[in-house]
Amino acid sequence: MIEESTAVRRLWESLGLPGIIDVHTHFMPKQVMDKVWQYFDTAGPLVGRAWPIAYRTDEAQRLETLRGFGVRGFTSLVYPHKPQMAAWLNQWAVQFASTSPDCLSTATFYPEPDAAGVRRRGDRERRAGLQGARPGRRLRPHRSTAGRRLGRHR
Repeated sequence: MIEESTAVRRLWESLGLPGIIDVHTHFMPKQVMDKVWQYFDTAGPLVGRAWPIAYRTDEAQRLETLRGFGVRGFTSLVYPHKPQMAAWLNQWAVQFASTSPDCLSTATFYPEPDAAGVRRRGDRERRAGLQGARPGRRLRPHRSTAGRRLGRHR
């Protein structure tokens, strides 16, 4: 049987692509990742089917798996599930992207009572290098670290 990473590489190579950008990957602080995985372990009865985690390995192994597939850009895609998580998750995401040059910078939000303060902090994070989506505006991945690595910086 063909190894999974070989099969994935053959697919994108057959399409003439230089690699893959995966915009739906999750990297979070270990304690958050553990809770997310625990939730999905118990989600089966709620959604009517099992919801297994395919790549339940530590962070370093998951990075190695992505790179083995030929993923040249990916996300941390953090998400808060309660108030007061977004700010520190965004700080973690900035740090993670700064040490993982193929990680596209992402940020998250939670409808906090202090919306004005969240906006100010978001502006600071954006100036620190995050690019985000705004309704009606297109993303600019070519300005991200991963975009530069793909030769798309203008």
